[in-house]
Amino acid sequence: MRLLGTICYLLTLCGCWRPPFSSPLKRFAYTIYQYYAVLIVNVAMFCEVMDLVLNVENEDEFCDNIYITVGMAIGCHKMCSILISRKNVVVMVDMLESEPFRPETEEEIKIRNRCIEQVRLNVLRYGVLIALAVMSVVIGGYFKAETNSLPYRLWLPYNYTSLCAYTFVYVQEVMSLLIGATSHAAADSLIWGLLMYTYNQIEIFECRLKRIERNEKEIVKLCVRYHNHIYRFAEILNDEFKMLMFGQTAMSIMMICIRLYILTGMKLTPDRVLEALCFTFAVLTQIYIFCWYGNEVKLKSLAIPDMIFDIDWTMLDRNMKRDLLMIMMRAMSPIEMTSGHVVTMTLKSFGVVNTEELLFGVQLAAKQSWIVRIRRFPFNFHGTRSAR
Repeated sequence: MRLLGTICYLLTLCGCWRPPFSSPLKRFAYTIYQYYAVLIVNVAMFCEVMDLVLNVENEDEFCDNIYITVGMAIGCHKMCSILISRKNVVVMVDMLESEPFRPETEEEIKIRNRCIEQVRLNVLRYGVLIALAVMSVVIGGYFKAETNSLPYRLWLPYNYTSLCAYTFVYVQEVMSLLIGATSHAAADSLIWGLLMYTYNQIEIFECRLKRIERNEKEIVKLCVRYHNHIYRFAEILNDEFKMLMFGQTAMSIMMICIRLYILTGMKLTPDRVLEALCFTFAVLTQIYIFCWYGNEVKLKSLAIPDMIFDIDWTMLDRNMKRDLLMIMMRAMSPIEMTSGHVVTMTLKSFGVVNTEELLFGVQLAAKQSWIVRIRRFPFNFHGTRSAR
C-alpha cells in the first residue's frame, strides 16, 4: 500500500483501516479501538440530535448545535462508507500496482514517484487544516462564559457538574471531534488521492503513445487495452464513492443555505462573523477539492486525441491507425466523476451549484427579513396604530 502511505495512516487513526499486524494481541487491541471509534462518533451525533430536538429554543442555540451535528453525521457516513469499501479500495490499489498500470520505464517511474510525493504533501496540508479547525473548537470551550462549558453542545441523560463527570464528558467530546475530523480528512484524501492516480495513469498512457513506432502493432494493442483499463478503473472509483460525494455535497449545500438564513435573525458580532466565514470556507473547500480533481481528470481524458495527433501516426499501417482511432472515439466521452448521478464533479458544476445555493439562501433571508419588518410595522392592517 505504498501508494496510499499517509492516507492509510489517517484511515488507521480513525479506525477504518486495520494494519497488517502479525500479533493476535495487536489485532484484538485494534479491533477494540475500531469499535470504540465508530461508537463514540455515532453516540456524539445521537446526543447532538437529541439536544437539537429537546433543548434548542432559539437561533443562537440552533447555530451552536447544527454545524457540529451535520459534521458528525457526514463523518459517520464517511466512516461507514470506508469500512464497507475497504476490500474494493484494496482491489483498486492492487490494480494500480499491477499491469498495465505499473510503470515500465524510468520516465514512467519518475511520473509515478512525482504523483506519490504530491499526494503525500496534499494529505499533510489538508490534515493541518483539519487539525486547526478542531483545535479552534476544543480551545474555544475554555473561553466560554458558562461554567463547566463543553467544546460543543449536546444532550446528556445525567448531570455532569461534578469534576469527574465533567472531565470524562470533556475528554469524550474531544475524542469524538478528533476521530470525526480524522475520518473527514482520511475519506476526502482517499477519494482525491485515487483521482490523482487516475490522472497519473493518463500521463503514463501519453508516454507509451510516444513510444509507438512503425510496424509495432503489439504496442498499439497494449495501448488500446491500457486505455480501456483506465476507463474501467475510473468507473469502479466513481461507483464506489458516488454516494459519499453526494452526501458531502448535499449536506454542505444545505448547511450554507441554513447559515445564510440564520444570520438574518442573529445579532452579528465579530466572533459570529468569523465563525460564519470559517465554516463557509471549510465547507466550500471540501466540495472544491472533489470538483478540482474531477475536473483535472476530465480535461486530461479529453486531451487524449491531441496526444495521438502529436505522435507520428501518418507512417503507421491501416490496422494500427484503426486501433488509434478507436481510442480517439472512446476519448470523446471523457472520464467524469458524479455525485450520486446528480452533479458532475467539475469546476463548472461547483460554480453553478454554489451560485444557486447562494441565491436560495438570499431568497430565504429576504423572506425572513420581510416577515420581520411586517411584524415590527407600527400600524396594523386597519390603518390604526398598533399597541406598543
